[in-house]
Amino acid sequence: MARYRFHATNGYECVFDAQGREIRVPARLLRRADEVAREIMSSLADREDWSDWHVTVHDLRGRRVLTTPFMPDAADPDSRRAITSSGNDRAPRADPAHLPRSSGGLRLGLS
Repeated sequence: MARYRFHATNGYECVFDAQGREIRVPARLLRRADEVAREIMSSLADREDWSDWHVTVHDLRGRRVLTTPFMPDAADPDSRRAITSSGNDRAPRADPAHLPRSSGGLRLGLS
């Protein structure tokens, strides 16, 4: 079983998962990412536009293993894409490490 962290961002604001979650079957990463998106939307219910938000899943070495939007585009099957170990994907994503620190990222216990 491996531990993964599920961070969320819109490119300006971040929600960091400091604890992570043990996931036994890697195929369940997407399901957990969807749960995280729903939890964040519920906890920040005053927001209306989630179109720029996505969840990035990282292993404990910090490698990004999955990116998925909060609101997947049904017409675009590539809007949900796993990232290969070589990093050869084409799905748009923001790297939370490169976001401005002045955004005052939120920390939620999402485990």
